[in-house]
Amino acid sequence: MARGIKIFLLISFSLFCIIPALSHTNNDISDNTSVEVLDNFWLPYNIDVLIKKISNVQNNNISNNIIMDTAFQKVNAPLEIQTYDGSGQLTHPSVLYFPEGWNNHKYWAAATPYPNSDDRYENPSIYYFDTPGENWKVPANLVNPVVPQPSMGFNADPCLAYNKTSNELYCFYREYNSTDLNFSYYIIKSSDDVSWSSPILLYNITSNKPILCDHMSTLKLICLEVYIGLYDFVNYDITNEKRLEGGTNNENSNSIVQLPNGTWMMWAQKWDSAYSIVYRTSTDCLHWSEPKSCNFVDGFSDRTVWHIDVKYIPEYERFLMIQYSNVRNCLTLAESRDGINWKYYSKSILKPDDKNSTNFANSQLYKSSFTYDPLTDTIHLWYAGVSTENEWKVGYTNISYSELRDFVYEQQPKNN
Repeated sequence: MARGIKIFLLISFSLFCIIPALSHTNNDISDNTSVEVLDNFWLPYNIDVLIKKISNVQNNNISNNIIMDTAFQKVNAPLEIQTYDGSGQLTHPSVLYFPEGWNNHKYWAAATPYPNSDDRYENPSIYYFDTPGENWKVPANLVNPVVPQPSMGFNADPCLAYNKTSNELYCFYREYNSTDLNFSYYIIKSSDDVSWSSPILLYNITSNKPILCDHMSTLKLICLEVYIGLYDFVNYDITNEKRLEGGTNNENSNSIVQLPNGTWMMWAQKWDSAYSIVYRTSTDCLHWSEPKSCNFVDGFSDRTVWHIDVKYIPEYERFLMIQYSNVRNCLTLAESRDGINWKYYSKSILKPDDKNSTNFANSQLYKSSFTYDPLTDTIHLWYAGVSTENEWKVGYTNISYSELRDFVYEQQPKNN
């Protein structure tokens, strides 16, 4: 029944969108896109140094060979992670790596419980561990969640960031008000992993999402897809052959990085008419610029990105973005020299397992987080997965960066 309704609505939506779609031209690439971004994307800054490091250190990657349809190797069993609600189910991981440790531990993580998709428990919780594949632990004397549930709604999409100047751990999150559908974006700080500051408001976003869409369960995504499509059509600029800003104002899955010069960048998925990814800048991580759209040099044809994670890799002087597509149900990769102009690779780097398997992620994948270890040239990946029983867990896998680079590069169309 639901499938039939979806087909009917999508056909109706297509009639509204086919004419502007046929005449639409790609305006994603800015005039000042550098030649380096386009032509030298795969040349690391100090490859000789990395080769020497890698040759002297044993690489303990799970995936040491490129496999045919995905780069990362799937794991059957998830990590066992304690949650404050007792379910052991959680999602939206955000992980940071400290080679020399922070408060005596090398890895710090944030995530939110999400037992059987119950968002009442979706509030940031903090963990630590010291080996990439081990189960996460709750710091002694810390009581999760570090941000309690608001009176109306929940606190979603945590992102950890490290302030190297003040030696503080920041936890960014998005508070959702289920009454007016608006969003508030906050940061809390800690210098000892136990005591966290009061929430600091960064900015508010007033949603223009129709209330009807928020209260439909089975047809919620269908409603929003059709709404965005119609909004896209209504806001189409025929004169300039481009789509205007529209759809919804919501920023999801914000990812924050402090740059080597001490300034900050933030990226987010904006659920607007183009499913765009926007960025903001800041000098102190408290006062942020207005969002601007990122440029994707390959046109970013996959308009279904839902959650992202961004890290800066100083050894290669580039940003990596791992993206989750809620329609393709997979993870993909993008790279950038400046955090603004990105090269997108459409080949799936991780997919869910078959629904008939016993894998913990046999229904779908979700938001992931990654770190980079320069000593072994390894990308460590923690990914959320959902089972056919609607249980949310986090799994761990890894691959060498050189293998990941070869995989997505070789799978590119020959005219790129």
